[in-house]
Amino acid sequence: MWCLPTTAAWSADTALDGRVSLRGLFSGDDADTSPTVGIVFLETDARAENLTAGGLRLVFDGTFVLDATEANERRFGATEGLQQTRQLFLEWPGIKQKLDVALGRRLVTEAGNAWVDGVDAQLHLSKAMSVGVFGGLRPDPIDYAPSAEAQVAGVYAHYFAAGLDASLGYSANLRSGLDRQYLFNRLHYRLTDGLALS
Repeated sequence: MWCLPTTAAWSADTALDGRVSLRGLFSGDDADTSPTVGIVFLETDARAENLTAGGLRLVFDGTFVLDATEANERRFGATEGLQQTRQLFLEWPGIKQKLDVALGRRLVTEAGNAWVDGVDAQLHLSKAMSVGVFGGLRPDPIDYAPSAEAQVAGVYAHYFAAGLDASLGYSANLRSGLDRQYLFNRLHYRLTDGLALS
């Protein structure tokens, strides 16, 4: 495996940070029942900060898979394609120091990793406390593809100060009506250095 960490400044304000890794698998056998397999994996986790004077941010997290031999050795009898985009969103952070707005595909960690192709807006009530709302289409969890058949919407609250990191979230999955509802809570408290309660 080859891994290239990147941290580069494009200008005085714009910065690129992240990781790119390239892996390859080649397997061959002279038996008629074992096909020759050649698969290349390109994995990325990249962030571009301060693209504009307002602090526009771009985040991308995904895996590209190329099955050079089309052996279809992967799950469900087919090699996963290019749909493995876990996150890809533009974020306007701190509009008037109060509101963060993200547009695109995002994992909303404050709501238990709810997955949305849509919008996520977070209002900062103070330096420690924020509340948010999100909604849009829900990606297909099997092949990562966008899907218009399912939708998701939810709200959350997040508090982080004085060693306490707490989140509370609710999300509803819709598919021709209400399909599933989730209530999520996470609490992490640092009692002393090296000792925490979760």
